[in-house]
Amino acid sequence: MAKMTRETLNKIIDEALVKANQASRDKYYLNGGDSFPCGFAWVIVKPGNSLLAKILVERDLADKHHAGGVCVWDPGKTGYQNVNIRLAGANAFVNHIKMETGLGSSKIYADSRWD
Repeated sequence: MAKMTRETLNKIIDEALVKANQASRDKYYLNGGDSFPCGFAWVIVKPGNSLLAKILVERDLADKHHAGGVCVWDPGKTGYQNVNIRLAGANAFVNHIKMETGLGSSKIYADSRWD
């Protein structure tokens, strides 16, 4: 990742949150509502001591992850239970940050599981 300022990263995070929310809503309408399969989705950012990870934690958007780095839980924040809706938001968050920062797939990625 190229050297970025806190201000730039905060702007990128704000944009990524909007994109995550919109992607989740779009997936909701494509699915025809909030139905099975229920589950969870999140974003992992590594390393946990990177400026991006630190800002996410400072903004209460992320917590330490058990496998290293930090975890942004359900960045779409729509409240839907469908795992595909949540994962659409997580992927949109990841894709925007990758595009704007140049981070690779080993540094930021989305994950999910069924409930």
